[in-house]
Amino acid sequence: MNKYTLELSKSSLRFLQKCDRVTKERIINVIHALVENPYSYFGSIKLIGYENVYRIRVGKYRIIYQIQDEKLIINIQDINSRGDVYKRL
Repeated sequence: MNKYTLELSKSSLRFLQKCDRVTKERIINVIHALVENPYSYFGSIKLIGYENVYRIRVGKYRIIYQIQDEKLIINIQDINSRGDVYKRL
C-alpha cells in the first residue's frame, strides 16, 4: 500500500503556529497517522454532502481533510475549534 502525501492549507498552518505545544503535538500525531490509512483512522467520519471530505476530533478541535485517491494526497483543509471549523466549509 502506498503512502499518501500531506498538504496543509494556510489556515491550518496558521492554527498550528498559534496553538500551544501540547495541542500542536496531539494534532500533528493524528495528521501523521492519516498518511498510513486515511479511511480507517479511529474517529474519522465522512461529512455528509461533501465528496471525500472527512473530519477527526482531537479534543475540542476538529481536523477537516479531503482525500484525493488518484493522486494519493490528503489535503488538510482546516483545523479549528468545533464552533468555527464548519463555518468555512
